[in-house]
Order: sequence, then C-alpha cells, then structure tokens
Amino acid sequence: MRRLRLRRLVIPSVAGLLFALLNVPAALAQPANDDFDTPTVISALPFADSISTVDATTAGDDPFCNSSEHTVWYSFTPTRDMQIRADTSSSDYDTNLGVFTGPRGNLSQVACAFFPPQVTFNAAANTTYFFMVGSTFGVPGGNLVFNLTGPPANDELGGATPLTLNTPVTQDTTLATSAPTDPTDCVFGATHNTVWFSFTATASQPLNLDRSGSNYGGRSAVLTDLGSGPVLIGCGFGDGLRFDATAGRTYFFMDSGFEEGGGQLQLTLRPGIIMTVTADQTGTVSRSGTAVVSGTLACNPASPPQGGAGSPTLDIELRQKISKTLVIQGHNFLEIPCPTTPTAWSVTIIGDNGPFRKGRAEVFVSGHGCDQVGCANPEVRQSVRLNWE
Repeated sequence: MRRLRLRRLVIPSVAGLLFALLNVPAALAQPANDDFDTPTVISALPFADSISTVDATTAGDDPFCNSSEHTVWYSFTPTRDMQIRADTSSSDYDTNLGVFTGPRGNLSQVACAFFPPQVTFNAAANTTYFFMVGSTFGVPGGNLVFNLTGPPANDELGGATPLTLNTPVTQDTTLATSAPTDPTDCVFGATHNTVWFSFTATASQPLNLDRSGSNYGGRSAVLTDLGSGPVLIGCGFGDGLRFDATAGRTYFFMDSGFEEGGGQLQLTLRPGIIMTVTADQTGTVSRSGTAVVSGTLACNPASPPQGGAGSPTLDIELRQKISKTLVIQGHNFLEIPCPTTPTAWSVTIIGDNGPFRKGRAEVFVSGHGCDQVGCANPEVRQSVRLNWE
C-alpha cells in the first residue's frame, strides 16, 4: 500500500513541473550587435545588412542622437582617407543614424541624422567609426536596412572600369575621391571626384569619349603606356574628347568634375567621325577663264546635314602656273551634306589675279566635319588638267 501511494504522489509532481516549464517567458531575441561592445564589424565597402531590431535594447550610456531606442551598432575602419555614406532610409520604421569615434563613455559625435536617416562625411584613414541606429521618438523597432558605401571601385587607375564601344556607362561619382597622382594637365588645378576607365583598341581609328549625358560639368584625360607607364596624350573639356587610337594599345580615361561634388556621370566611347575627300584629276575651264573642279565626299558616321551644327565644309583652292613669275590662284567654299557613301561635289573658281587657262593646274582641298565631340580635317592635294568646256 505504501508503494502505491508513493507512485500517486510522484505523478502529479512531474506534471506540475512540466506545466511550470511550459509557461516560462521566452528569452528576448536580441541582435548580436545590440551593444557598443559587440558591433557588426564591416571589413569592406560597399556593405549592406538587414536585421530585426524589435528586441534590441538601449544601454544606459548610449550616446544621444534624437532619443534613440532599440539601438544596434556597426563599425568600420578605412585604410585611407575617403568619403563615406551611411543610409537606413529603406528600413520599415523611423530610424536615427548616429556616427561616433572614440572609446565607450567618451564618444565624439561625427554626425546624427533622421528624416532622412542618411549621412555623408569625410573619413580619416585608420580611424574607427561607430554607427548607432535606433528608433525615432520611442517608436518600436522593425526591419532595419543598413547600407554603407564608399568610393567607387574605379576611384583609382588600378581599378579602371573597362569600356565597350557604343555602350553607355552611367555612374554616381559623388563619393569618388582625388589622388595626388591624378594628372592635372587637363584640369589646370585640383582634380575633383575622379574616376577611371580603360579600353583596348582592336582597330586604328579616331575615337570619341562622350560625357554629354552627364548632369555635371567636367574634364576628361586620356593616357596610354608608351613603355614607361601611362602618359597623358589628350584632354577634353565639357562634352568629352577625341583621340586617334592604335590597334592593340590600351588607353586609360580619367574623368574629373569642374568642382567638388560629382554627380551622375554618363560616358559613351564611340568611333569618331572620319571625313574622306577626293579631287578629280580633270576639270574644265571656260573661254573667259572660269574653272570648275570636282571630287567626292563621304563621312563615317554621317555628319549633321547642311546648316546644322558642325556641317561639313570644303575649302577648295586652285593654282595654275602660267610663267616663272605668274601663278593664277583662286578659291571657293562649300557647305554640303556628308553621307556615309561617297557623294559628288563640284565648285566654280574664278581667279583672283587673272583668268585660268587650259592645261595643268593643282587643286588643294581642306575638309572640316564635326560630330558631337570632335572634328575631322582631311587635306587633299591633287594635280588636275583643265580642259575647255
């Protein structure tokens, strides 16, 4: 009987213990970076993180940044001077964003932002920056989205972004820096927010680096390695630059803003205009001494039509030696369309110092045609025989 009674007493006791354990409140799911002493250490930029801060706590010695609660911490130590941008505006709750340096209990505030929670500041090399994110005005925590960005990957020559012909590249350069080694020959002073690009030519041809789609003014430089490291070979102001590329050679492009700040840069590397001019070997001359010479003209790509900006022009000069002391000369000027297929041109020329005659003469043709960035200026010298009309 005693054994039976003991077993009855044990069973209710075990049941009571299980009931008590099932009713113990769950431990708070605090984020790992809930405290200043355990920040999420950022090793490289750009950095992005998304965590729940609903159960984040607030330490008694958290620094002030608009009455932050549910605080979490991040840290980053740059290896060189740079501009850094921190942003929590994509979070689903109102956040404060504070940036600090120094030890716990003696922190120095670098920035504090809310509405919008975004800060941009100049960071010093080998200085540790602490980022505290908290809820604003006592609102609950939520899903935090933390982004930390720095200079672009092509901030220096060694990280140059490869370009492809006729393919636009758009880039935010607001966090780009300038290096002491940046060439200044094209900027006549300090460089601003410089970024680098590269291209290896597969054909020998003129190329345009077009930055006309950018929302800020700037200057461009082109460099190439001629055997002892990259050297400057050309400059561009405003919309870009034109240069003659050699097949097999790699070119580097530096873009610098006119002023500090940068913006949205858009670059397109495309073939530059090639203007081809010919002069015929025969012409005509009237009995009154007026000559007519002709030839062909083509542009690749096509230049703007007649009357437009950069319309193709031809300056034609005709010379005819009559004697040892007398050379008849005259010239005329044409402004004509320049399609991609050779198109005939013809011009009448009256001698400035006398009439032309039947026989041998010499024609000089200077062409000028432009695209959005640069111009082509071909020259042709041709012996021509003038026949009677």
